[in-house]
Amino acid sequence: MDSILKYAQKAQKAYNHYGKSEVEVKVLEATGKENWGVHGQAMKDIARHTRNRSDCGEIMRTLWQRLEHRGDEWRHVYKALTLMEFLVAHGDESVTRQLQQNIYEIERLENFQYKEPSGRDQGINVRQKCQTLVKVRRSHSHVYTRHSTARSPPNPRGTPATATPQPRIPFFGPPTTSRESL
Repeated sequence: MDSILKYAQKAQKAYNHYGKSEVEVKVLEATGKENWGVHGQAMKDIARHTRNRSDCGEIMRTLWQRLEHRGDEWRHVYKALTLMEFLVAHGDESVTRQLQQNIYEIERLENFQYKEPSGRDQGINVRQKCQTLVKVRRSHSHVYTRHSTARSPPNPRGTPATATPQPRIPFFGPPTTSRESL
């Protein structure tokens, strides 16, 4: 019986994703309503796709659509905001530009409300994530710091690298002997 349910779920998923691009499906799966966060590898893969202009457009269009969900689909909104925050730091700079141009879409979520039948306020998660993104948008230097810190490799001690690059001293190799000294 359990295997029949799994096949039915796969069929439903295939039906829901019919006609959508591979990138769109990745974003939809990453922002699904499962009871866990967006997987790190999925976010990295989506961030890599933002470097392609058409893929970036599909990614952002899907995320903006997810932000329109309400009620018991609060996880779609929360995961879309989480993914946007990740893309600001790790994705192409066009993501940050789109976020800045459409910040009003994020700001309107500052009043997001949803309480489970048990009375637990799940809207607070969306409101907090929304405040974080609005704060990031308002601080251009904060965006630059997050973007460059996320892209720079960790230093040998394992701590994150600083956002300000250190000057490099060129190394030309050991001194060579001249012909006259031979």
